[in-house]
Amino acid sequence: MKIRNYKELAKIAGCGVGTISRYFSGGSISPQMAQRIEAILKTNEYEKKTENAKVIYLLLPTNLNPSYFALFQKLLNSLLNQEYAVNTIFLTSNWEQHDEQQLKLLINSNFEKIILFWPVANGFITEILDFLQPWKEQTILIGQNCPGWTTFFINNEKLMYDFTMHLLAKAKNILFLSTKENDNKEFYRGYYKACQEVAINPQQLVLQKNGEADEVNLTNAIIDNKIETVICYEDYSQFLLKKLANYPVSVATITCNNEDINQPWKNDKTMVIDWAEMLTKLVAVLNNPDQKAETVELRYKIND
Repeated sequence: MKIRNYKELAKIAGCGVGTISRYFSGGSISPQMAQRIEAILKTNEYEKKTENAKVIYLLLPTNLNPSYFALFQKLLNSLLNQEYAVNTIFLTSNWEQHDEQQLKLLINSNFEKIILFWPVANGFITEILDFLQPWKEQTILIGQNCPGWTTFFINNEKLMYDFTMHLLAKAKNILFLSTKENDNKEFYRGYYKACQEVAINPQQLVLQKNGEADEVNLTNAIIDNKIETVICYEDYSQFLLKKLANYPVSVATITCNNEDINQPWKNDKTMVIDWAEMLTKLVAVLNNPDQKAETVELRYKIND
């Protein structure tokens, strides 16, 4: 039997494509699964496109929220579909000795590219870039705008400014909702600038992630300030707002995929970041070894 790619091999072995990728790149898998894959390869004809597999190190923070983790999964699947062998390294949001030890794995490794997936605006670590300097031309940053590097980024401040200005055309009392763990200052600056431009008082509520108390504070903020629209961008805030679905308030959210829009409110508005465009351009960069450093600002659109 001829096996043509990772997907077919994974299906026969009864495992995920990621496990096959780790097998060929020397990553960690169970001895039992390694033996099973070896047995399959011995008894079947496999087109060994991956003998000299193009290895990518994918670096990302440990504290990704569910939305960003979903983006990471799409990125990983896109790389695996291109038959890259992907090694994933999780790093903390604060530079620690453990992080440096993990990154030292790169020093004696053979790889084609490093992708630093770091969409967390409030936790970017300059020490990582310092460490990656020797491989600057092989590194792609996703989520941060760093001059001189190949970067795919979202201008969060501009995005939120444009979104808020759009909302202010129909609503004057807008609440900016965030949490203490995910208080995106770039988003808030964009919101604040838009409010100042039209002489509207900016209103913010920072949730403490303490359940009922947050629900009470959010309810009071909506009622006391006659809020017409609430801007939120992370899952906990949206979870609380679902409980308040009967209140006459519009909810404005941010997503990276139209398919992720599944909300119970009427008159919602959604800012959609063009993630598919980024994946297409990323694959083009990976397939072009002579690609020079460039900065790609991701596009976005508003769905009314």
